[in-house]
Amino acid sequence: MEYGRVGMFSFLCFRTCDCIIALTMQIWNMMEGKDLFTDLKDEQGYYNGNAHLAQMIAFLGPPPASLLQWKRKLRKVTFTPKIKNPQGQTCENAFQYFGGPFFDDDGKI
Repeated sequence: MEYGRVGMFSFLCFRTCDCIIALTMQIWNMMEGKDLFTDLKDEQGYYNGNAHLAQMIAFLGPPPASLLQWKRKLRKVTFTPKIKNPQGQTCENAFQYFGGPFFDDDGKI
């Protein structure tokens, strides 16, 4: 996927938002003495995106339609070269890596 100026800016902004969210969660953990999101691993000990998403929706409410539209566009972004997830499966995009997609085309879980 090629990024124009606006696309690259959006990508960089998204990455910066990740950093802000991570910092905010660390501050929460230090102040509250516990994690905001818990039990994020499945029976085999791997990250469980479905559990994480359910907890985020319970805490923040449903995602806005604009975020779901953006997510649909990201389905076309692929890894080159393909990578393996922690379970050892070869993945060509983030949805395969994390076990998604988590929303259908109508925004339903």
